[in-house]
Amino acid sequence: ISGVPVELTQWGRGANFAIPLPFLTCVIPAFFIAWLILSKSAWGKWVYACGFNEHATRLVGIPVDRLRLLVYCLSGLLAGCAGFISLSWLGSARPEIGVNLELESLTAALLGGVAIFGGRGSVVGVLAAALMLVTIKTCMLQLGLNSVWQLGVVGLLLIIVLMAQRLFIYRR
Repeated sequence: ISGVPVELTQWGRGANFAIPLPFLTCVIPAFFIAWLILSKSAWGKWVYACGFNEHATRLVGIPVDRLRLLVYCLSGLLAGCAGFISLSWLGSARPEIGVNLELESLTAALLGGVAIFGGRGSVVGVLAAALMLVTIKTCMLQLGLNSVWQLGVVGLLLIIVLMAQRLFIYRR
């Protein structure tokens, strides 16, 4: 679907000091807000507690259902922001643009330190892991590797991280 206003594509494709404008105006503020909320507020501790043991969190008196609804709403807001950024960058709406990105997002989260069973993780680690994955995929693209191999490398990273987490959990 085309017909995106020129001003929007100028913003989506623009850069300041070689850093894309959407990254400066959307990603960095969202990262900073998420970091503040999750690491510095009681609500962030509730989110970690709910991820680690929902039943215990409920017994302590934390409104788990309301908390889960708010976290899903924030997730939807960030997904909408990502859709807006892709619309402004590409200049058209493409319904298949997010296909097969589940593997990459899961790998970035786990590689960034988020525990598969919940309760642990950091926004800084996930951002660093996501940037690392983008760098690896860009390097493989520049080397001319097929996208199947890129997907295989991401899957291999996911398997390695899951094995490392499993070993770490059982050693504690």
